[in-house]
Amino acid sequence: MISILKIQINRLFLAVSAGKFVSVVGLLIMPVQVGAMLDGLRLGEAAVGFLATMEFSALGAGLIFVAMNPLKTSAMRYALIGVALIVAGQIASALITSYGVLTALRFIVGFGAGLANAAATVTIAANFKEPERTAGYAFGLVYLVGGALYLASPYMTGYGYHKGVFLSLAAVVLVFTPLLFALPDTPLQKKKRDVAGKDAILSTAAFLLFTAEIFLMIGMGAAWAFGERMGLAVNLTPQEIGFYFACTMIASIIGSLCAGWLGTRFGRTLPFVVCTVLVAICCYFMANPGIAIVYVICLLSFQVFQAVFIPFLIGTGAALESSGRLSAAVVAVEIFSFGAGGFAGGTVVETFGLAAVGWLALLGGAIAIPLLIAVCLPLDRRA
Repeated sequence: MISILKIQINRLFLAVSAGKFVSVVGLLIMPVQVGAMLDGLRLGEAAVGFLATMEFSALGAGLIFVAMNPLKTSAMRYALIGVALIVAGQIASALITSYGVLTALRFIVGFGAGLANAAATVTIAANFKEPERTAGYAFGLVYLVGGALYLASPYMTGYGYHKGVFLSLAAVVLVFTPLLFALPDTPLQKKKRDVAGKDAILSTAAFLLFTAEIFLMIGMGAAWAFGERMGLAVNLTPQEIGFYFACTMIASIIGSLCAGWLGTRFGRTLPFVVCTVLVAICCYFMANPGIAIVYVICLLSFQVFQAVFIPFLIGTGAALESSGRLSAAVVAVEIFSFGAGGFAGGTVVETFGLAAVGWLALLGGAIAIPLLIAVCLPLDRRA
């Protein structure tokens, strides 16, 4: 009986890891995607930044859709519907040149990714005792595969720039789809803890957490979306940039593994605040590196700290409301804001240059820190 339970848990862990991967693979290689669209579509930074924002805003919309659960269906079915939308949208994006149609297609891809992401997030929050640790380990696997994609990125962009990237993403998602059949196939249930109150998703703590995410993630998203351009600004070659971004996936694995360890020993407040400070500093020096080595160090450090930050967001949502619906909403706000960073970054770069992206990230971090403390301290005291 114990061995059967372990096998089921392992299959479920692989399923939530696959759900996270197929939904965030576009986000993982967004710097490559942005660069490929700039070169292949011959659009300005603001226009390409808007496409990135559209994709990630739609991802957030998909998460909110599942959090509201209007279809009353299961995590597995949400994930499979999401995969169908992702693959169809990616293939069509490789064939379309009209900016208006491409914008709609990127929304479809993002919405499908949101459904798959929410399915995995709800499953983690509702079925695992330590959601931070589970999410951290799941993202570790995600980043491992992401590193391989960065090593292959020069070959992707070599085939029609953005066309090669979109088709490659569709193929990778299809490869991981069979794992999603291990997700729960029972309708999502609303189940709240007594301490959360009747409307945890509308509580003051949730509002403060959402607000902190918005300000911080806009700065982080801007730095990430234009990370490849920042590398070119310090005279790195596309091959070197691809290699360093592949290394960021290794850095992310380290951060993900640390997330579970930190949460069980130091609570939420200290890791949250420290990561926020350090990730904002890294974003600033990525945009204002001076020399290539500073850019590389900050790029790798950025990934370590954000890989700690994301599992803590999911775990905090689970601590406020145990069914996983609030965790899905938390991730939705994260994605909305991170995606908005692409558009905000494009506008800032066109107006003030790459260096201004660093100041945007510092401002977001300064606003987010007191809000995160207000949310996490009561949870730590209660624990």
